[in-house]
Amino acid sequence: MGKKQLIIDTALELFEERGYRAVGIDRIIVESGIAKMTMYNHFRSKDELVVAVLRERDRRTRASLAEFVGRARRGRAQVRAIFQWLDQRLKCDGFNGCMFVNAVSEYGIGSGDIALVAAEHKASMQAYFETVLMKTVPEGANALARQLMMLVDGATVSAQVSRRSDSADLAWEIFSRLLPEPSPGSGNAADRRTC
Repeated sequence: MGKKQLIIDTALELFEERGYRAVGIDRIIVESGIAKMTMYNHFRSKDELVVAVLRERDRRTRASLAEFVGRARRGRAQVRAIFQWLDQRLKCDGFNGCMFVNAVSEYGIGSGDIALVAAEHKASMQAYFETVLMKTVPEGANALARQLMMLVDGATVSAQVSRRSDSADLAWEIFSRLLPEPSPGSGNAADRRTC
């Protein structure tokens, strides 16, 4: 692993566990075991590092979701798999909410690239949901994808703030009422951890 990736991985873990503003550059340098000069050769500022961390989290999240959903049969089973994936994510040790929402919460909506990357992540997730929904409800996939995104975000906040272990299941209950009746043999996603 290159030093730049080591810095990103270390910062991601620390930011996820403690928040962005609570973790200083010096702590990331110590935890990653790199020199201060190495840090600043790769990242000119902490904001630049936060952006890189969010891009890495986006990449990992979308890859994990696509891989999990891809194991389910097409149609309704894949839609259900989104909520199964979410359920596992919300139950991971060290879950502290959505890193993108947390970043905008800490830095503000006017935080430039930080807010932009967070918004891009939410848009890409919604676009992926629409792609999955097109296989089940092509006519209403766009509107349903927006509703699904709101339910995913709401379940995430519920799990973070209220520590509700059933947030993803409740979100699925709501969303499943919006879908057409399931066809026979819709199948389930394989049970595999997503942390």
